[in-house]
Amino acid sequence: MNHPPLDQPLGALLRPPIHIGTEGSLGEAARRIRESGAAALAVMGSKGFEGGVCESSLLRALSEGRTSHDSVLTAIVDMPVLGIESSGAEGLQTLTKLNVPAAFVEDAHGRIVGVITPIDLYGLRRRPNRPHVVGGMATPFGVYLTTGAFGAGAPPWALITTGMLLSSLMLAGSFVAFKSADLLADWPGVPAFLPDLARTLVAVLVLAAGMRLLPIAGIHAAEHQVVNAIESGEELTLETVRRMSRIHPRCGTNLAVALAIYTTVGTSDFLPDPFTRLIAAAIVTAATWRPLGTLAQRFITTKPANDKQLMMGIRSGEMLLQRYQSMPNRSPNIGQRLWNSGLPWVVVGTVICFGVAALIFSLTGQFDLLKVSFG
Repeated sequence: MNHPPLDQPLGALLRPPIHIGTEGSLGEAARRIRESGAAALAVMGSKGFEGGVCESSLLRALSEGRTSHDSVLTAIVDMPVLGIESSGAEGLQTLTKLNVPAAFVEDAHGRIVGVITPIDLYGLRRRPNRPHVVGGMATPFGVYLTTGAFGAGAPPWALITTGMLLSSLMLAGSFVAFKSADLLADWPGVPAFLPDLARTLVAVLVLAAGMRLLPIAGIHAAEHQVVNAIESGEELTLETVRRMSRIHPRCGTNLAVALAIYTTVGTSDFLPDPFTRLIAAAIVTAATWRPLGTLAQRFITTKPANDKQLMMGIRSGEMLLQRYQSMPNRSPNIGQRLWNSGLPWVVVGTVICFGVAALIFSLTGQFDLLKVSFG
C-alpha cells in the first residue's frame, strides 16, 4: 500500500545532497547549483556541516559586491536540519515556517545524507525513460500503440478487424448513396448535377454516422488520450488520462481530411484551367486541413471515452512503456516503421472485406455497386 508522501519518513523522500567545502568559491558554488539544479548546497568544513548556500544567498553576496573568487563563506546561511526519520509533514512545517528553499537531512550519526525541497514532498520518483513520439490506432477490441520500433496492445487480428470495419462502413455508405442517387435521378425536373452531389454527401454522412455511433470512436478517443499523456510525461492513471484531450495533431483523420479537401477542390469545375485548380487546391488544403481535421476528430472519429475504454488504452500504454525500457535507443528503418505502424494489417482487413463484398455482389448481380465503392 502506498502511503501519502507527507506520512512517509524523509529518508524515503530525500535526494542526495550536493556538497561544497568551506574553501570553495562563490563561482564554484554557483556552477554546482546551476549544473545540478539543487535548491541548496551543503557547506562542509572540518567539523562537518557548516550551513547552506542557495540562489538567494548568492544573490545577496553579489549585491554586496562579492565576486566569483570570494569565499563561499560570504554567502553561507543557516538552514534547517531534520532527522532522517522525521515525516514529510514535519518537513513541510519546517519549510513553511522558516520560508527556506530547502532543508538538509541527517542520519542518526549526524551526517548530512540528503536534502528536502517542496518538490520532494510530493513523493515524486525519477520516471524511467519514455518515448517522445508515440503512434497508435483504435481497433474494435482495444488500442494499438507503437514507437516505430515495436508495437504494444491490440494484436494483429484486432487491426485486421479495423480494416474490415472501415471498409464495411465505406461499402455501406456507397450502397446507400448509390440507391439514393438512383431514386433522385428518377424524379422529374431534378438538375443533372444533383444525383452525383447527393451520392457524395450520402456516402460521407453514412461513414461519419457509423464512425460516431460505433464504440470504436470512444476507443479512438482513449488512444489519443493515452498518447497525449505519454508524450506529456504524465502518469498513466485513470484520473490523469481522463483529463487528456481526445484530439491529437498527428491523427490520421487530419490526413484523410486534407486528402478529401485537395481532391474535392482539385477536381471541381469552378476553375477552367487544371493547373490553376491544383494550385488552388493546395492553398485551400494548407489553410484548412488542420482546423477541419480537428473538427472531424471532435465530432466524427472520436467521442468521449468511458472508463472501460480508457483502461484499454492505459493497459496498452503500460505495455508499450515496459517494452521501451528494454530498447529505448533502437532506431527503426522506414520498413520497420511501416510494419509496426499496424497499417499492413489494416490493409489485410480491407482486402478481406472487399473480397467478400465482391463475391456477394457478383452472386447477387450487383457488381456495379462495388465499382462505385472503389470509385
